[in-house]
Amino acid sequence: MRREERDLNLELSKLYGFPLDLGRMRKGLDVASAALRSGDLARAQISALLLRLPDPPAPLERQYGALEKRRLAHDLVACGLLKDDDWDQKHPRTGAPPNAGWFAPKTGEPDVDKPKADPGPAEAILSPGGAELAFLPPASLVGVGRLLATDLPTTALVGLATLVARVSVATILFGTIFVPSANPIVDEGPVPGRLDMRYRWAHDESSVTFKVLIEGQWRTLTTGSLGAGGIFYDRDGQAVARLVNGPDQRQTSVAELDVLDRLVADLRQGEGEPAAAPVADDNKPKLCPDPTPEAKTTQSQNSIAYQEYVSKLPYGLAIRVGLVMFDGCDPGTGDLLEAKADIDFMFDDNNELYDWISADSNPRLQMKRQSDAATVAGRLVVWHAQAEKGYRGLSKIVKRLSLGNLSVVFDPN
Repeated sequence: MRREERDLNLELSKLYGFPLDLGRMRKGLDVASAALRSGDLARAQISALLLRLPDPPAPLERQYGALEKRRLAHDLVACGLLKDDDWDQKHPRTGAPPNAGWFAPKTGEPDVDKPKADPGPAEAILSPGGAELAFLPPASLVGVGRLLATDLPTTALVGLATLVARVSVATILFGTIFVPSANPIVDEGPVPGRLDMRYRWAHDESSVTFKVLIEGQWRTLTTGSLGAGGIFYDRDGQAVARLVNGPDQRQTSVAELDVLDRLVADLRQGEGEPAAAPVADDNKPKLCPDPTPEAKTTQSQNSIAYQEYVSKLPYGLAIRVGLVMFDGCDPGTGDLLEAKADIDFMFDDNNELYDWISADSNPRLQMKRQSDAATVAGRLVVWHAQAEKGYRGLSKIVKRLSLGNLSVVFDPN
């Protein structure tokens, strides 16, 4: 066991980029292990969730900045994998497993509420998209759909309630989706880490709906209505999600990603999948490239909604042509699409672009890049402007640059 633990320490240290010690969370792991041996899969899963293992950096993101490194160090200290400056072997931690809390101070030193690795409120940041991510163990380990079982033990329900109290935003942990109630009428948004999947929790209808993006179309994956035991059931009587009341009585819906992925597979093979093209057309090229992830830089909810309206893609997905990104692509014509909202401030009263507009936001530079990329690909580009002033300003730029393959339309939706 010591050798196995040492090997695992080395693997985790290599994965996270910090010298880690698995022994500091051994008691919590023992709780999960004991639950697995006894066949209590739900308790094992909840115990593992309570360990709060942070999401390791992706291989291409290992060279993160100082702020991201401090955040990761803070999370590793919090879960017990990394020693804090105040670590004392004789007084290792306060609390009880499997979530023993912060490290205790050294003997003789005053108590502290947080470890010194805490970057502070001004520097603390969340994972991309505002959600915490963690390891996703194999479904065979934790039991697919086990948290949705009607016979979930009381101890597991208590542990689940303790867990949801820590979730303040839509979060995915160990393949379990948590959606805390932040709106008295409806909560909706993308499933964390899954740009091809969205949720909608309508409180007034007591229903939960999941949608999935298949071949550029949003399809209803499943809808569950609240039934006995706080479980949302679909029309076939299958569990879709569970309603959990936290200690503060705030409600959270809990779903399992493995269950949804099975439904996606069924949808692709069943009647709900968009009709496949005839065999004779199989060799015809698609008019549009497949969507690719794009950095989320827009803060305006109006701009996000308008981009999704124009592109028919969820925010965070875009079309790449060469090295240039476009908001979307018209599947009927192959024209590349760009959506522009909230840009009136860029133009003066004569519809001239202000000189102080930064290069990152400058529509003139973006138009030139997109026009050049579209020329190489043999495509047309259509910009949609939500406001009339923005439309006039963009049209003046196109005319001045003589961009024959790029046009602007006024689309005030």
